[in-house]
Amino acid sequence: MDMNIDFDAIAEQMRSDVSAAIRAEREARGWTQADLATASGVNAQQVGRFERGAREPGLNDLVRIAAAFGLTVGGFSTVAEDLGRRIRKTPEMPAQRSPSSAQGE
Repeated sequence: MDMNIDFDAIAEQMRSDVSAAIRAEREARGWTQADLATASGVNAQQVGRFERGAREPGLNDLVRIAAAFGLTVGGFSTVAEDLGRRIRKTPEMPAQRSPSSAQGE
């Protein structure tokens, strides 16, 4: 089985998807960055950096932002993945089997 997976590219795409999802969720609610900052407790300048992809949110900031949108981090991740797929217009990535599951073949 070919295990040449570009994890750096996957991580970069996830960062981009999270940035786009923060902006999309905020705009869908008609909120400004200041509104999201107030609702989440995350500094408005940080919100702007996250949306631009200039900085990636840490787990604490992501939890606060997701909660402000009424989402769990898992739910927010799903939103980000779905949005990323729509932006790229690519099909969902096939599930990768773990090396241990491939050993039984």
